[in-house]
Amino acid sequence: MDEQDNNDADQNGTDSNDSEGGQKKDEIKSSEPEQNPYAAPQSATKAPLYAARPKSPKVFGILSLVFAGFGLLSIVQLMILLLQGSPMANPMQLPSLGFLISNVIGFVTVLMLLAAGLGLVKYQDKGRRWFSWYAVVTVIFTILNSLFTYKAMMSFVMKGSDDPNMAGVAAVSLMLGIAVALAFPIIGYIMLNSDAVKRALH
Repeated sequence: MDEQDNNDADQNGTDSNDSEGGQKKDEIKSSEPEQNPYAAPQSATKAPLYAARPKSPKVFGILSLVFAGFGLLSIVQLMILLLQGSPMANPMQLPSLGFLISNVIGFVTVLMLLAAGLGLVKYQDKGRRWFSWYAVVTVIFTILNSLFTYKAMMSFVMKGSDDPNMAGVAAVSLMLGIAVALAFPIIGYIMLNSDAVKRALH
């Protein structure tokens, strides 16, 4: 009898422990927030720790350095031709004042492009600002310079040709040249002033 009573007591204690454990598990489960089976996993909803930076600042920075390098070489070549007194320094025979203003502005834009390239390859916002100023000055100067020097450029292109149809060909060639010259600053200005690029620069 005593042994049976002890066994019953042990069984009752075990049952009570199981019931208490089950109650605790139920309480823990009820305290946990219910998950929506249709919701996306948490790992998918969390923002990535590192978002890839846009490549356009570095691309335009490298291109700016390359074009600025060509510009500096052209300036050095021009200085050599001027020192030699060569007529090739001013092949379109522009007036002295116009020739001086054109080359001074060209030198300034080369320096602006160089500063823009150095800043953009390092993802610095000052590089974007330098490029924006370069683009504005280049577009305005190219349009005004083309209007004032159109006749000189046409006579230079037509030199040595008696074909009257060459005038139209020359005009189209000049317009294409101007469009190509404006493409880089305009496209760069638009891309570098986007919100995504501005956020990536420091």
